[in-house]
Amino acid sequence: MSEPGKASFDRLAVVVDDLDAAVADLTDIFGQQLTRIDVDVLGVRLALGDEGLELVQEIPGGTPPPWKFNWAGGRIASLALNVPDLDEARRRLEERGVKLVSEIETPGGMMEYYYEAAGFHGIPITLCSHTGEGFAATIGAEEGVAFTPKLS
Repeated sequence: MSEPGKASFDRLAVVVDDLDAAVADLTDIFGQQLTRIDVDVLGVRLALGDEGLELVQEIPGGTPPPWKFNWAGGRIASLALNVPDLDEARRRLEERGVKLVSEIETPGGMMEYYYEAAGFHGIPITLCSHTGEGFAATIGAEEGVAFTPKLS
């Protein structure tokens, strides 16, 4: 078994009641720059920051997000870790019985692996690997442009 490479914090996805109001406050009060996108296939609107913050809101009146059951306390959608070796990190999680919920390929070509919270201390984990200039750019997200990831 090889030694794991050190994972780094990538982002924390937090569920909010009103995405537009949360973005306005984070911008006005703290100077945050967030890219807003709708991900209809997942039933969510997102606001992506390059400092590790991702805001998540269910699309009002839309289909409930398929992974809502996995949100920790209804407020933490995911703790994302950027790992140097995706295959090794996935193997180690799955070896411990943590179940893969979904694989996601972003329009920018980045792969993400979303794991069940129940198998990892109540924390929904997302594994990814990137070295991009910012998360929104890495995944190919642009405000006002349709964002449709591939799911499996």
